[in-house]
Amino acid sequence: MSMTRPNPFLSKWAENGERFDVPNSGADHNNGRADIQTGFPKQTMVSVLQGGVPPWGRDHNGILYRLSEANQWTQAGGYPVFNQDLCNKIDGYSAGSILQGNDPSKPWVLWICVQDGNINDPNENKINVSKPQNGWQRYPVIEDKDGSTLYYNDLGELAIFTSENSIYKYVSWTTGSDMTGDGTRIKPFKTVDMAVKKAPSTGQIIIKILDVDDHYIVGSDDKSAQDIKYYSPGKAYNVGDNIQEEPRQTLSASINVGIRNIIIQPYNNPNGDPTQPDGWEELIQLAQRNVGDGWWGYCLTDEALASRGLRRPVLYKMWCYNYIYSGNQWITVSLRYCGFDGVQGSFSVGFLGCRLVNYNLQELESALYYVASAFERVGGNYMYNGTITDNLCLHKANAPWKYSAGGTDITTTNVSFRRQNSFIDYQQSRDGLFIGVNSSITLTVSDNRETVMPSTNYSYINNDAVDFLSKHQTYTETTLTVISTPSKRYAYINPNFAIK
Repeated sequence: MSMTRPNPFLSKWAENGERFDVPNSGADHNNGRADIQTGFPKQTMVSVLQGGVPPWGRDHNGILYRLSEANQWTQAGGYPVFNQDLCNKIDGYSAGSILQGNDPSKPWVLWICVQDGNINDPNENKINVSKPQNGWQRYPVIEDKDGSTLYYNDLGELAIFTSENSIYKYVSWTTGSDMTGDGTRIKPFKTVDMAVKKAPSTGQIIIKILDVDDHYIVGSDDKSAQDIKYYSPGKAYNVGDNIQEEPRQTLSASINVGIRNIIIQPYNNPNGDPTQPDGWEELIQLAQRNVGDGWWGYCLTDEALASRGLRRPVLYKMWCYNYIYSGNQWITVSLRYCGFDGVQGSFSVGFLGCRLVNYNLQELESALYYVASAFERVGGNYMYNGTITDNLCLHKANAPWKYSAGGTDITTTNVSFRRQNSFIDYQQSRDGLFIGVNSSITLTVSDNRETVMPSTNYSYINNDAVDFLSKHQTYTETTLTVISTPSKRYAYINPNFAIK
């Protein structure tokens, strides 16, 4: 005989009635009160004529309310979440138990227990890893095989590889949305950060940014990702300002690429139509035919690009103040960028045909603090091709190493400038403070001096990367000094050119 589906609890027992909140233990048993561990005490099971006490109807209502509340939650489709007190009481979760993650913004994250007596909290695991972690595994379970088409992205969503979304993610600051976009050219994301989060956790990911837009390197959860008017670097607080409330941070610490290889490059929608052929793809094909290397197409001047209806997209490097609590007050101690970060030695970020610009340059130049967290984080591999670096902050006396690579760790940071790249401020003959060297950095710089793409009248940008990066003024003076003979100081930097 088949079972009949029970009717749901549309209301909880005694929802509008009088009831006690029945405690787990410690009720007044002598007065006939009940608790969860004991239930109704023995006194309530003895006749009043023989010294017993009657049970409380409010206790009846209270316990039935809790039971019907739990039943209603289950009938409404609710999942339990990890509870440390319950875990301790039952000596750990049993294999096969399914729990929901505790992040209300990601209700789709589920965990299945794969071992008995599991006392580990699944919320401490990485939500984009499909393999077992600490006795828990993402649910539904994905079998990890070569050629698998399913994966969990950085948001913990179950996603599927397709020719459209496994490699390419499209971003538009003006027309994209991190809420409703899917990363396609028709429905792009708004931020680079969301494109990273929605991408597979390994392999090469090409993020295409709309060339007519100005893009901002912010976290997808930052309020400024909704509208850049909400961005603020914060305020500089000194000893004596007596700031007691911790200053709000409005900028994410970094965009975490994990172990991915990220390439950021432009795309174009002719006349605003995403269904039309991408003008950048046509340019790269032209460069491939004329030069034998399509990436030379990213090295054209702004004027040459404009003649083809293209524009070098702007990537604004966002920064803010860092604070610590010292001497019974909050003070500013440094600056930090929302840079790119990942597993040291296992991630890379490349920029093709972009213009990188400091945001809020006027305040940045006057800030009297060093950069504690750089745009290029330690242990990464960074590549620039056909890029223009603009709005350099070069007031050395007031603001030491506003640009930096490396850090305090021993892992090497690799930075390469391929084909031709330009530093605008160098062309204006300004000083070139750019890199603070705290750990090993390997710089690889192309010395190409090509002027025009063959069989066209398209000019290339000036390649002054060698000129700029070989100047002693480019580096922090306290870290690197001009010397005429080899010195141990060169242990911190390994360029493929001579420093003058």
